[in-house]
Amino acid sequence: MKDLSKENETRDTGFETLWNSRSTGISMLEITRTSKEAYCAFLNLIAQSMVGSSKWKRFLDMGAIDPDISLSNTVTTADEAYGLLCLENSRAKWTEEATYRIEKKKWRDEKFTREEKDETGFPNALYSEGEDGMNGWDSKGIELCSIMNRKIMKFRREEVETSSGTMGGVMVNKQKLFDLYVKQRLCQDYGSKNKTSPLEAMNKRKRLEEREEHLQQHEYNFFDNMLVDGEGVDM
Repeated sequence: MKDLSKENETRDTGFETLWNSRSTGISMLEITRTSKEAYCAFLNLIAQSMVGSSKWKRFLDMGAIDPDISLSNTVTTADEAYGLLCLENSRAKWTEEATYRIEKKKWRDEKFTREEKDETGFPNALYSEGEDGMNGWDSKGIELCSIMNRKIMKFRREEVETSSGTMGGVMVNKQKLFDLYVKQRLCQDYGSKNKTSPLEAMNKRKRLEEREEHLQQHEYNFFDNMLVDGEGVDM
């Protein structure tokens, strides 16, 4: 049986590193590019909102067995930059609110009363305009997102030398090292947790592709409610 204590410890370490970066003044971009655990926690926290639930779940279900499904293709540099901007924008507010809720034993879905809002005085969001944060991003936020996007693009192109025993150093793409770590942590057991093994997921995808190919080779007769031979295709 798999020991989940080490996996949970790694996950918790990633979230702790991610959120404690605020107290040390380290940006979200920097912490997620120097700690694979924090990067994995960041994706686990917000990737589904960045790329869409169906696309993210497909990556989790197929990423460990299908080399064509990569993290870099699933989460673009623009996706990642925007996700980091959202966290950078409100992490001071969210951190203080989380601390307050823990102290007051107030659950996340419980709304604050007017008196509590006056009492707490949580910091405002940094880059979203308007008191309710619904008026879009200000110029500083837009510029920060653009800067982070360029830095992420640069990181994804860079290579680092790794030791390879007696063969000497080998140059490896930095992003691929992070991608591999994320696949190992997030994709490996996703299928079993959802009562679907990676092999079953792969077979399901194969059946869908075969069905699509079959439909493309045949025409559907709506009057007779049946498939008929396509041009030049034998049934």
